[in-house]
Amino acid sequence: MATALTPAVGEMTIADPSFRRSVLALRWLLLGLWIALVEMGVLDVSGVALLVSSAILAAYDIFHVVLELRNVVSDRIFTLTRHLDVVTVTVPLIALHDVRNPVFTIYFLTMIGAAHLISKKTMLEEVAWVCANYLAFAVITALLGHPVPWAYAAVVTVCMAMMGLNASILAGGEERLRAVIASIAVTDSLTGLPNRRRFHESYPTSLDEAISKQTPLALMLIDFDHFKLINDRDGHPAGDDKLREVAQALQSVVRHQDLVARYGGDEFIVVAPHATRAEARTLAERLRVAAEASGSSVSIGLAVYPEDAQHHDALIEAADAALYLAKEAGRNCVRENVAA
Repeated sequence: MATALTPAVGEMTIADPSFRRSVLALRWLLLGLWIALVEMGVLDVSGVALLVSSAILAAYDIFHVVLELRNVVSDRIFTLTRHLDVVTVTVPLIALHDVRNPVFTIYFLTMIGAAHLISKKTMLEEVAWVCANYLAFAVITALLGHPVPWAYAAVVTVCMAMMGLNASILAGGEERLRAVIASIAVTDSLTGLPNRRRFHESYPTSLDEAISKQTPLALMLIDFDHFKLINDRDGHPAGDDKLREVAQALQSVVRHQDLVARYGGDEFIVVAPHATRAEARTLAERLRVAAEASGSSVSIGLAVYPEDAQHHDALIEAADAALYLAKEAGRNCVRENVAA
């Protein structure tokens, strides 16, 4: 999707009410400023043009108030408002009917602002949209019978395009930085596996899909046997090395659709969508054997939706109870706690 946002940007621009309300307040402020500058004679606009342009801008701001009151937020709304924000610059410019008026520099602000929020590819589309709006303003001005210095309009268009290309480079750099930050936020720095936060982002979605499609899902809670003994005997650096080795071993045997994450200090967790109980048992045993081959042993508690539990927390609790049984059985084994 061309307008897809990274999680960090989506959280800031869409899910954060304070951000949305700040932008909404700015829109109303700009409308008030537009009316005030015309009324004070700073900008030469006819009464009819002021009335029409102010009505259009006010309707747009009211549209955003309604969205905010109804809490309607989505990527599509974000994309729509980005385009309409540019149009709201074009409307007062048409009322001014002067392509030389410095008010057109607000176009530059829309591009700079967008560069911090969207991808490089989408930024190039934004630049094209801004340039098209300025040229449309020039054409409409000419159709209304006002003089248009086309050479000047051409130079401004080229300048906006060049600045827009520069903004797209900025957008690309910020996009890469956001991707790195987003990756760090959901990756365990020691093992390189997804961390507990990533698990809690992914697992509910996977189970909800299993519930809606009535397909099985397996959850495996894995505990590194006698890890404290390794730390006490060989030191924490050696323990860290062992954790990395086990993490790599577990990752090497899961299926491409499975998620294996570091759940805690010496615990890992595996989500296996579409895995039947028989398939889950086979996978759990492969995980145990892989850990053993790396020079360590693990205990694994297995729970399967829907037989063992039907809800997110309940399935984790079932896997935890099964893990307790594995430890009680002497460790280095797989156990289940099948609901009666």
